[in-house]
Amino acid sequence: RAAQIELVWINEREEIEVTRNWSDINQLDLPMLQNYYKQLLHEIELREKQFNDVYNQGAALINQRHPAGDVIEAYLRSMQSQWDWLLGLSRCLEGHLRDALNLKSFTEEAAVVQEWLHRQLDHLENNYNRSDFSLEEGEQYLRE
Repeated sequence: RAAQIELVWINEREEIEVTRNWSDINQLDLPMLQNYYKQLLHEIELREKQFNDVYNQGAALINQRHPAGDVIEAYLRSMQSQWDWLLGLSRCLEGHLRDALNLKSFTEEAAVVQEWLHRQLDHLENNYNRSDFSLEEGEQYLRE
């Protein structure tokens, strides 16, 4: 029963990550995801002792040649596999979150640069896009 509880706990966390849509970072609440990531790591850290206790209890039953040893062994393999999968998903979450934050920062900076370029282009178009100007005006343009 304890192994089933561990598997359910792992599957609940897994479901959140495998269904998360990273395709549009504008739809993601990145600060919330940062908090969620920290919380998930904390939960995993706290749960690790309980997981290991259940795993070790199952291994001890197998060593004692429990009649349901094959079933217990299958549960232990499943637990370890799911635990490793959850750890891998947490690393993926970390990478996706880092990349999403970098992309958001980049797009914000690019928008600022694009706005600056448009202002400069407007300035050039409005002030210097003339073919008829005096010699004094031309010398002024060169000084600018």
